[in-house]
Amino acid sequence: MCERQEELLGLYQRAVSRFSATLDASKSARGTVSKQEYDRLYQYVEQARAASEQARLDLERHVAEHGCDYLNAALSGN
Repeated sequence: MCERQEELLGLYQRAVSRFSATLDASKSARGTVSKQEYDRLYQYVEQARAASEQARLDLERHVAEHGCDYLNAALSGN
């Protein structure tokens, strides 16, 4: 795994974790906060989802352009 690929994979992992955390927070808040606050939380969820999707696309683009195979490298421990 090249250095850039490793960096992009870490960014993707953090983005997915952030998306999951914001989604959990919005689910917990449902019914306990005002509609306005819930809508604000939903915007955070949507931003986190979009960021995780962009991070995935960046990683896939790097793999395609650079010839890295991050999945096989991750599974084999290389």
